[in-house]
Amino acid sequence: MAVVAARSVADGDDSQLSRAANRHLARVDSLDAINRLVGGSAPPGAFLELLEGLPLETVDDGRLVDLARLLLGRLPLADAPPETEDSLDSPARREFRICNHAVAMLATRGLATELKVLAEGQSPQAQALVRHHLRQARQVAADSAQAYPGPTGLLDLLGRSDPRLIRNSGDLIGVLLEHLDDLQHELSHNNGFRDLWSPDGQKLGAEDDITDWL
Repeated sequence: MAVVAARSVADGDDSQLSRAANRHLARVDSLDAINRLVGGSAPPGAFLELLEGLPLETVDDGRLVDLARLLLGRLPLADAPPETEDSLDSPARREFRICNHAVAMLATRGLATELKVLAEGQSPQAQALVRHHLRQARQVAADSAQAYPGPTGLLDLLGRSDPRLIRNSGDLIGVLLEHLDDLQHELSHNNGFRDLWSPDGQKLGAEDDITDWL
């Protein structure tokens, strides 16, 4: 009943009742709110209220990517005033904060590949925003892919005389050389070089991007 009532007054005008209704609808039905935003069916006056009402932490990865793509595509915001204490609450600054939050959430979920795709073809400001969060995304993805043994497994590992365990500097040098061989194979046979260059193949990636890839 509350949802029906909220929809009846959420017509996108600038009244306090309409703003509250749109925020409520975004909280209780985030999927519908994102569909309206992405599909362009949200009234202009309801756009920011729907955005700020969204509980982004509960949005699934796919829809969060869709929302981030929409917001990145709106950068730079034409009506964004110079950043001063008085402008921090302007609609443009509020929208930018939500955009930054959406991209940051993708990073905390380790969605590095999705972020790289999102940056393609975007404005310089949008690309800079994605790059700012890309290192964290790669780190989270790497940590998630790492298998950590439990206490029992760790004790078993320490008790083994496995030649793959690193016991001294010679073992470490051997592992590094083996890893360099893997990197060379990845670059020359598995198109790994594509991760280090721009999509058009004309520009080498930034030092931080290359370091993260390595």
